[in-house]
Amino acid sequence: MSDLLIRNVPPALQSDLKDLAKKHGRSLSDEAKDLLTHALLHAKSKPTKDRNAFEILREVFAGSMMADEEHEEFIKDVEEMRRDEGRRVDYP
Repeated sequence: MSDLLIRNVPPALQSDLKDLAKKHGRSLSDEAKDLLTHALLHAKSKPTKDRNAFEILREVFAGSMMADEEHEEFIKDVEEMRRDEGRRVDYP
């Protein structure tokens, strides 16, 4: 098997991943592999045509990363960054 190195992981993400690993009785690496496997299976099973990356990630990690309120704030921050860069923001 090969290795995968992921750099610049935000501390909150690493903490959430550690908590999930502990909850499931797995190593950090095994938990990350399980989440990646589920994310890939999910991505292959559903078309992504009408969803953006943030919606897909939110669905994949539902319940394990952000509460709905946190997600809404995150999306607002992303939209603000996009506006700052002069990109068009599509609203549902």
